Amino acid sequence: MDKDQKSSLLPTKTTRRFAMSPKKLPNLKKLPLDIFSGSITKADFLNEMPNLEKIDINGHLNGLDFRSAASPKLTLFHMVNATAKKLVQYLQKSPNLSVLNIHECVLIGDSEHPARFQNLKELVLSKCKLPPNVLMALCCQNPQLEQLQLRFLSTLTDEMFLKICKELPRLRFLALVSCDLLTDAVGGYIIQHCGSLEKLKISGFTLSEGALAELRERHVRMKRWFWPYPFDPVGGFAQAER
Repeated sequence: MDKDQKSSLLPTKTTRRFAMSPKKLPNLKKLPLDIFSGSITKADFLNEMPNLEKIDINGHLNGLDFRSAASPKLTLFHMVNATAKKLVQYLQKSPNLSVLNIHECVLIGDSEHPARFQNLKELVLSKCKLPPNVLMALCCQNPQLEQLQLRFLSTLTDEMFLKICKELPRLRFLALVSCDLLTDAVGGYIIQHCGSLEKLKISGFTLSEGALAELRERHVRMKRWFWPYPFDPVGGFAQAER
């Protein structure tokens, strides 16, 4: 590993202490961060790393407050097991964001913020608790999205999914996993509005035989799982699987 590579990645042991005693790290580009806290933690420490491109946060947090943080060069954001305040507002300050993956998180305080990200190509929302308007904004205000995974979203309805399909003409990869309110009607929505779709993964419900046949005629590659559903890697996974 050369000097530049070493300076771009913060050691794991350091990340666990970093939020408590931030230091200026102008060359850091990748941040794997484990935070375990019973109190609200401010994410202002991210301001000390202005060249961050990739963030991977894993924690058990009562709250991570992003309102005063900014990462202007961020391209990939991955967060697991956290309650995040003003996350969308923070990400608005990252014009190059292309991959957003949020798993088992609660998002609060973002209902009034737009969720437009001009370079976002891949979005994963899994087991998240977020207001329906924030869910719809993330999906529908980014028509350039090419890869979308919606997993274990208990509030996602057929009507909401129809609107999502209408707003994503460039969608190439779609995964729908155990969204309990969805029915086989989604097959018709996909056929009618997702003309660029190349790959479809579903679990937790089935599509009609007619919808399956038409998707096959369009050469859409399909996979159906029951349980457990394998978790897809994030960050260009669709290209890697081809």
